[in-house]
Amino acid sequence: MIAIAVDKTTVPLVKGLSSLEHVQSLLVSSRTNKKSKLSQKAHLSLLRELCVFVSMVGSAASVDKTMFALLVKDLSDSSISDKLFRTILFLLVEVATQHRAKGPHWLHQLKDPLEELRRFLAKEVSSAKADSKQLLLLRSLYAVERFTPPSSGPLLAPDDALLRTLVALKYPSSVKPKRSMSVLFMSGFSDKESHQQQLSFWSAVMSAVSRTGRGIPATSCWDNVVAPLKHRDYSPLIQHSLRVLLHMVRTSDEKDLQSRVSALLTQSYAVCDDSVSCSYFICIVSALAMRTIPASPGCLGMDELLSLFRIATHKFLSVNDNLSQPTSSSPKAAAEMIIALVGCTYSAELMAKLQLKTILPSVATSLVFHLRSVTVDSVELSPLLRATRALGKFLLRRY
Repeated sequence: MIAIAVDKTTVPLVKGLSSLEHVQSLLVSSRTNKKSKLSQKAHLSLLRELCVFVSMVGSAASVDKTMFALLVKDLSDSSISDKLFRTILFLLVEVATQHRAKGPHWLHQLKDPLEELRRFLAKEVSSAKADSKQLLLLRSLYAVERFTPPSSGPLLAPDDALLRTLVALKYPSSVKPKRSMSVLFMSGFSDKESHQQQLSFWSAVMSAVSRTGRGIPATSCWDNVVAPLKHRDYSPLIQHSLRVLLHMVRTSDEKDLQSRVSALLTQSYAVCDDSVSCSYFICIVSALAMRTIPASPGCLGMDELLSLFRIATHKFLSVNDNLSQPTSSSPKAAAEMIIALVGCTYSAELMAKLQLKTILPSVATSLVFHLRSVTVDSVELSPLLRATRALGKFLLRRY
């Protein structure tokens, strides 16, 4: 929903739009008074008007929590239409997001209906087929779980609908069968689904997993987490996979997981050209170093870590014995790689192991090259300046 540049005083001037208080009053009375029950068409019209108010910055705080609770109950109505379902879900997530941005006190006002919404979504996801409705449910579920941390523990439980969906995924073939019937807002995901639709659904699942804040068991999910990297069909899916890998590295103590991740990153298919994938790659390398120096459970061996950093510096800084000018990586990737080398708590020990005097000139050469290649108004200038600051601080500490 695009934010509307209007406020409470100008909204009534918008043609056909009532006041926020009037819209809420009609919606509440339609749910609490049988004589005031609205038709589905009238109900949808009021919800769309409410979307306008919610989309305005800060106006969600004016939405009555009773109204929020009633919208949650509306979702449990089995006769609700697809359009009503989508619109209510949008409103619930948008209002909760804006309340969260205002602070814990604001979000606490919605605690009970949010818990009810999370339970509803978890139940619906577990019973829904692999179609676009489940896609919508998954995206809404991970958004709500950020507001209501589940009590089931740090890992996705074996019976969790999201985990079951992830484990059951099968990477689609490149064959494009006949398109299936429409479900909700896009073509459905049946046995006759198209290749792109399957990739979109897989991406939605991985996006949900990466945002739940809970770890996943690598033993049962590894193949499906890394499959998108091997096929390289869809950039958003690759990005979500790398994000899940990053979360696994940071949270899991499973034996040999770090070595498996390190071995994966040495493969050519693990890095794509887009800047988001490069950023996640570098974050994973840095997370591995944070576990290794100092050592923590399930950490990588020092030799494996050094080998991985040599590969990463070559990929993102073009560091080699000839100090050639780096031309293969983006300024942003180069900046983030420099920060990973010299701007972290492990940097001194790592750089000593990597033979400091040999690698520092190459790092400086890469930084100067990229600084000279960007303009003052470039969005890539900021990370390069942060990398410059990190390198300067590191040199002051060392010399």
